[in-house]
Amino acid sequence: MRYEIFKDNLKYIDEHNAGNNAFTLALNVFADITVEEYRSTYLGTLFPPPGLIDTLDNESNETDLFHFNGTPVAVPDSIDWRDLGDVLPVKNQGGCFSCWAFATIATVEAINQIITEDLTPLSEQQLVDCERKVVIDMTSCRLFKYIIRNGGIDSEQDYPYMAISNQCDTSKENNKVVTIDGYKRVPPFNENILKSHVAKQPVATGVEACEWAFQLYGTVMALRVLKIIGSSKIHGEMVEEKLGI
Repeated sequence: MRYEIFKDNLKYIDEHNAGNNAFTLALNVFADITVEEYRSTYLGTLFPPPGLIDTLDNESNETDLFHFNGTPVAVPDSIDWRDLGDVLPVKNQGGCFSCWAFATIATVEAINQIITEDLTPLSEQQLVDCERKVVIDMTSCRLFKYIIRNGGIDSEQDYPYMAISNQCDTSKENNKVVTIDGYKRVPPFNENILKSHVAKQPVATGVEACEWAFQLYGTVMALRVLKIIGSSKIHGEMVEEKLGI
């Protein structure tokens, strides 16, 4: 059965790559599962629950999003926060529905590096264990609020990722190596505003990723809630978040 699934995926890859497309597909860790298995195992909520956007607007912290004040800036031809040394290499969330935690942590790591020049790996597991409410709506806003309320977030080294939800380790929750002062939600469905913000810092966002092409994307990157780590007028936004075993 797996071999037949693999052959179907390989045929799709070859047909796609033979066409005039802007991106290529490749064999990866998802090449022996069906698109239905991929969706049910690795993807989360397809759409925000009714009323969630309005709720987030009402709850949004009125302070600056770290050092960003929402004022439009001139967008450079391209920017890649990896080249600037302000983001860590892609992490692997495995089969745990924790994309929201990885996207949130990545943006906090990045802004901490931009401001303090200290690129410290932070704990996704703390968010998975200690802020269970976010599982309902899978948004980074809830997690930013948790980090503010908790007075900070622990390091990845002290509270490592287990790819499973456990009881909150309150002793580690009290270890706070990085803090944030606030957050603000970027208005949805506006690429120009999004690019303006990405020019100042990496941004946590979400994409609809249930298509077959996402499953077999050539670099096995970012699905669902993720961080945008750069942009280009030619290639659009660069997104990053690794799934798989």
